[in-house]
Amino acid sequence: MNSIKRLLTLLSVMVLIGLLIVIAGWGLSRGAATVLLGIINYGLLIGAIAFFALTFLLIYAIIMLRAKRVIPKLLKNAVKISIRMLYPVLVGIGKPLGYDKKTIRNAYAQLNNHIILSNEYHFRGEEIMILTPHCLQKSTCGLRVTQNPDLCSRCGQCNVNDLVGLKEKYGIQLAIATGGTLARRKIMELKPKAIIAVACERDLISGLQDVKDLPVLAIVNRRPEGPCINTEMDILEVEKGIRHFLKE
Repeated sequence: MNSIKRLLTLLSVMVLIGLLIVIAGWGLSRGAATVLLGIINYGLLIGAIAFFALTFLLIYAIIMLRAKRVIPKLLKNAVKISIRMLYPVLVGIGKPLGYDKKTIRNAYAQLNNHIILSNEYHFRGEEIMILTPHCLQKSTCGLRVTQNPDLCSRCGQCNVNDLVGLKEKYGIQLAIATGGTLARRKIMELKPKAIIAVACERDLISGLQDVKDLPVLAIVNRRPEGPCINTEMDILEVEKGIRHFLKE
């Protein structure tokens, strides 16, 4: 939640910047020496107003979601669009202000999850897919669970055992990918209607930007031994996501 608070602060700074750009753009437009320069300035002014509006909209939605108030579906869709459009700007402005990419990505994932969990879904088990990176598998394991998770020996030394258990319990689909290309291929092959993705912040944000038409619950993994090796996840959080998507 601290990441969300920091995101609100950064967005507030962006609102001030956007407001200054709008005021400056308006002044330049009115004082343009030529018609062409006036058109260019007006174009910049319109862009600044759109930037300002999207940022303000995102702030409003975050406040509403944090207060656990229901927001209209139209606003939720607008927020998804604004997140995708503003994310590069957030990273660019945040760096000189001391906001690292990890903080912004984490806030992005949290906000996405707030939106997903505020919606109602009624999917069957087979319409839900858990998508995870192969680094959840114990590095010393010789089995190729990326090809078929059911090959897991169920030794319990890593979370693959837990994932297979959820697959059997709820009848969901499970895909373990070695990278973004394979992950996208799995989505195209299995054609889920909802995804629970487990990964690091960077891969989650990349995936959220790629998958635009499906609800994706983004769960940040734990990395006790560093990135991309013997990572872990909160299995209870994953199961909570499954139950949220399931048809009652």
